[in-house]
Amino acid sequence: MALVNPHPALNVSVPMNPMVDGWIGDDWFHNGAFRQQGMSYIYDQEATRTNEVKWWTSHFDDYDMFLQGGSAGELGRRRGLEQVGFWRKLLEHPSYDAFWRDRAVDKILAAQPLKVPVMLVHSLWDQEDIYGDIAVYKAIEPNDTNNDKVFLVMGPWYHGQMIKDGSTLGALKFNSDTALTFRREILRPFLDQFLKDDAPKADIPPVAFETGTNVWRRLPAWPAGCASGCTVRPTPLYLAAGLKLSFTAAKSVARGFEEYASDPAKPVPYRSRPIDGGSWSRWLVDDQREASGRPDVVAFVSKS
Repeated sequence: MALVNPHPALNVSVPMNPMVDGWIGDDWFHNGAFRQQGMSYIYDQEATRTNEVKWWTSHFDDYDMFLQGGSAGELGRRRGLEQVGFWRKLLEHPSYDAFWRDRAVDKILAAQPLKVPVMLVHSLWDQEDIYGDIAVYKAIEPNDTNNDKVFLVMGPWYHGQMIKDGSTLGALKFNSDTALTFRREILRPFLDQFLKDDAPKADIPPVAFETGTNVWRRLPAWPAGCASGCTVRPTPLYLAAGLKLSFTAAKSVARGFEEYASDPAKPVPYRSRPIDGGSWSRWLVDDQREASGRPDVVAFVSKS
């Protein structure tokens, strides 16, 4: 927000996992789908001015809590959330109306001249605000005509992990403290350049941590390979008979279908149960195979 009509004393900005558009992809909704796990956060933040009243745990598994509530609105009513101002705003604005559009920071920044150097720090497994950084980068990078004001860093982290230990995330191990490397070798030189008179220019093109090889890559552009005509293109996957998945299109289209029975009274959980707040930070790297064994989930499988 400090980048909106920035104060003359602001020399540099480093947004880390910013909440940019609460309806399209950050925090409250994901393209209109309300994220019920955010209800406890709303309650804790706004129920009282001093945050001493907390959302209470009524079930060992949050899945059971939401199922028993019947709907997010009914659960909120039972817990007195309708006394909280922001909750009432959510109920009043379930669609992408002016309430959300006018607060979309990427759209606001895109319409302004770029005055302050910005390093956007993105977490590849941000369980809360995975949309914002990339949206702002796409919005303001075209305004960086001299390629000296907009920088993007993407690391293998959950929300806010870049200022903590970055050696692991869930079952993933990166063979180094990736967050410490970021702070020492990327963030520090960047801040020095813009905050110290005698500091050298930092070598910071778009930078991304490549999982698997577990190395940092300095890229000529982002998305990589698209600086002068895209050479990296999406690879299509095809659904085939017998619940097979293939990179090769079938020579002839077989008539048929797969089906499953969906029961709203037994919704598919978004992660392995039990679901609780203690494991919230790592849910994007959870093993998702448990859901494939449900009769109301269709799973297509490739050869390898």
